[in-house]
Amino acid sequence: MAEPLSSIPEHEPSRGPWVGLGLGALLVIAIISYLVYSSRSSPTRHERRVEVMQSAPADAYAAKLPISDIKMFEAENFVGGRT
Repeated sequence: MAEPLSSIPEHEPSRGPWVGLGLGALLVIAIISYLVYSSRSSPTRHERRVEVMQSAPADAYAAKLPISDIKMFEAENFVGGRT
């Protein structure tokens, strides 16, 4: 008997999505590792930032301002709560 010209290849077992998921996870880990390493070696890492709430010296005129008739009020919001 003669051999057929084309033979059906044996079915190779599927690896599923694990190869793609593994490569994607390695890529994400590599990017995160690079970002952590680059932030640790940054020249501005220990640079002190300007604080938003800085304590300023009191105005000289503020001591001369009178504070009188101080009262506390209670407000009600739309939900019915009081503050």
